[in-house]
Amino acid sequence: MQKPDERLMERQRFLRDVSDRLAPLFTRRGEALWALSTTGEDDDATEFRAAKLAVEEALSDPEAYLTVRRFEQDGPSEDPGVDRQLDVLQRMMARGQAESALLEELASKEAALRQTYGSARGEIDGKAHSSNELERILGESGSSALRENAWCASKQVGDEVREEVIEIVEIRNKIATSLGYRDHYAMSLELQELSEERLFATLNKLEKATRTPFRTRKAVHDAELARRFDVPAGELMPWHYANPFFQGVPVPKSLKLDEKFAEADLVELAQRFFDGLGMNVRGVVAASDLEPRDGKDQHAFCLHVDRAGDVRILCNIRPSERWMRTTLHELGHAAYDRYIDQPFLLHRPSHTLMTEAVAMLMGRQSTELEFLLHYLGVPAFEVTPLSGEIRRHQCFRMQAFTRFVLVMAHFERELYANPRRKDLDAYWWELKKKFQLMNPPADRGADWAAKRHLALSPVYYHNYIYGEMVASQLRHVILERARESTIVDSLFTGEFLINELFEAGNSERWDTQLERISGEELNSQYFVREFTA
Repeated sequence: MQKPDERLMERQRFLRDVSDRLAPLFTRRGEALWALSTTGEDDDATEFRAAKLAVEEALSDPEAYLTVRRFEQDGPSEDPGVDRQLDVLQRMMARGQAESALLEELASKEAALRQTYGSARGEIDGKAHSSNELERILGESGSSALRENAWCASKQVGDEVREEVIEIVEIRNKIATSLGYRDHYAMSLELQELSEERLFATLNKLEKATRTPFRTRKAVHDAELARRFDVPAGELMPWHYANPFFQGVPVPKSLKLDEKFAEADLVELAQRFFDGLGMNVRGVVAASDLEPRDGKDQHAFCLHVDRAGDVRILCNIRPSERWMRTTLHELGHAAYDRYIDQPFLLHRPSHTLMTEAVAMLMGRQSTELEFLLHYLGVPAFEVTPLSGEIRRHQCFRMQAFTRFVLVMAHFERELYANPRRKDLDAYWWELKKKFQLMNPPADRGADWAAKRHLALSPVYYHNYIYGEMVASQLRHVILERARESTIVDSLFTGEFLINELFEAGNSERWDTQLERISGEELNSQYFVREFTA
């Protein structure tokens, strides 16, 4: 029998060897994803497929996986950090134990879909329009006909990829069932250290808490839209709303925030904001791709290329409140990644929902009075009288987002339970009617498949609402301990997040980490109190 110190040394050697093999493969995959996202070229898609497959092959090594399981069965070592690395590695490798042919097929189809989504442009009368352009029409046009055309154009990619998405869902399910799971949805939640039962119990609480406030605020919003478009409120259609999925609401024009942001350098504002927290993200900005252009992915994300400090964000910035919020959000992810101080396998946030929490906390600042006063330079006499309207907007925006997350979570669980369900397209609109109070348009196709998360970021969307809840909980803790009323220009906020959260990386479970930081487990009441007033 091995002595405790010999057992620990064996595990340490094993982890070093695995990390040394994985690190260059992860870097190659990160570089390939960046190239594909910024160009959309076929060669880059081919390289991304190959790089992704190389990572999958390394993680599917059966001998290494058996070693991890042996260590697990032998019990913990004397080093919690080593045990955590083995636990993380075991979950990273679990899905890779499926047949290699399935993994190869999945990698190839995902890369092809990523290229399709990234290069997709909706057409109106034969002219291609970017997502920014379509959302501009939905945000500004007074013509119901033009708005309908723009909204339909934003969904065209859904019909194009519907069959491919369902095929990917079926492949993921084959992988999951071959490993003993009910389906990919159940497997993903378990590997994410999340309970499916608790997830939907939490979602049900949020549904009840937001139901009446959302219904009340939407009725006011619908009355405004009805007057604007000369349509009875009960006959408003999805294209009468500014967001293609109604997952958020625009800042009221009476606040004139887009006008203010149109005159500003959003990137410099964001850098100054993070400077005020004592977080240096200027190197991240210098390595990033921020302006829209043909062929480039139209969305926004943060990418830690190598788990060693090469952090970049991709944006398609236009001067607006929406892109101010998005830039702050992505740089929130970047700040988290930049300050992690852990070995390779733990050089990640403790959970996706934790990095989303930080990103969302930062993104919220785009409509906070202190941000508008301190960074945008809006005079107090202009913005202070609007504080009530800003607050109402913040609540309605978050309620609308919560209701869309309910749609996504319920739809995605059903998508994996029954991907060939005959009325799948109609089920999407059934959920949107139930949770978002949206009137279904006639003769629609696969509008759900236009939401790329379902294809490329599976079983992910719940992390956004969990992130919002954690963001509210973190905000409460920070303001209470700092005895401040805002995180804007707060060095305490930066120090707290870096020292208590960022540096720890994935060295402990997210729920353990949250309880350590805040003194209690996840508590949705902070979010409810903040956004259902």
